[in-house]
Amino acid sequence: MKKVIKLQTWLIIPDTHIQAPRDDGQFNEPQFCHHPAAISLMLQYIKNFKLDGIIHIGDLMEMDCISHWTKAVGREGQIKDTKGDWYAASWKAQKKMAYAFWEYLSKTHPDAVKVQLEGNHDQWSRTFFSHPMFSQFDDEDFNPQKLAFHNWSLWKDLNIKYIPYWGGETDSNYIIRAPGYDRGLVVMHGFNNASVKKMYKDFDNVVYGHQHKVVSETYDGNYWEDRAAHCIGCLTKLKAEYNSNGGARNAWKHAFALVNLYSDNVTQVRVVRIHRDLVVGNEAGETFYPMPLASIDPTLSVLDY
Repeated sequence: MKKVIKLQTWLIIPDTHIQAPRDDGQFNEPQFCHHPAAISLMLQYIKNFKLDGIIHIGDLMEMDCISHWTKAVGREGQIKDTKGDWYAASWKAQKKMAYAFWEYLSKTHPDAVKVQLEGNHDQWSRTFFSHPMFSQFDDEDFNPQKLAFHNWSLWKDLNIKYIPYWGGETDSNYIIRAPGYDRGLVVMHGFNNASVKKMYKDFDNVVYGHQHKVVSETYDGNYWEDRAAHCIGCLTKLKAEYNSNGGARNAWKHAFALVNLYSDNVTQVRVVRIHRDLVVGNEAGETFYPMPLASIDPTLSVLDY
C-alpha cells in the first residue's frame, strides 16, 4: 500500500480589520478593530511551521473612515465627512500597520507563497478615494489614488499576489493545490455568501471568512465525497455592539486555519480555535498565552492597541 505523505501546509488568516487610532491614541466608537492578543497567539502557534503558502482571506483593514459600523442600515461603505487632517494621518498609519503585519510574515516565512484577497472593507477604498471630495488631499504626501488599497506598493514590495474583488457573486478567490494534482481547495473572502453558493454549484471544498463565525456547512454532491465550506472565524475584537444582531452574541469566534495537502490528492482543513480566555494549545502539548506583539518582533509594535 502506497504511503500517504503531506506535501504542503498553508496558513489561512481570517478577517483582521486592522484599524489605526486617531491622533490622540483613541479609536472611534465602537472599537471595531484587530485583536492584538488573538493575532499574537496565531503567530506563536505557527512560528515553527514550515509554511508553503500564506493567504489573508480579506478585510485586512477596517478602513474606519469608510466602512465603520453604524446603526443606520445600509450606510456601510458610504463617503463620510473628510474635514480635518485625521483621515490623512489615519490612512498613513493603516498602511504602516499593514506593512508591519505582512513584513513580519515575509521575514519568518520567506519561501511561502503570499496571497492577499480583497474583502468588502478593503474594496470600498477603490471608490472612496476616487470621490471628488478628496481633491483637497491630492498632494505629494496624500495622493488619493495611491491610497486605494489595491494600489498600495506593499503587494509589489513584498511579492504578495493581490486578488481584487469587483462586486457581485464573483468573489475574490485563490485555489491551492499540490503540484501535479487536479483537486484543491478554493479560498475566498465569502462576501454575499458566495462561498456556500460555490460549494453547492461546483462541488468545491471552500474556506472563507467575512461572517466572523466558525461554521462548517456540508453538501453531499454524490461526487467523489462530501464537500464542505468552512468559515474560519476572525481575529477582530468581539464586542456585542459591532452589528445589529449582537456581535459576539452572534457567534463570532477567534480562529484561523491550517490546510494540509496530501499525496493522495486530499486536502485537510484544520480550524484552530482560540478559546474565550485567549489560550491556545497545539498537538505537541504546548500552550500559548497572549503577549504583546512587540515582544514577538519589534516590527509588530504598531499593532499593539
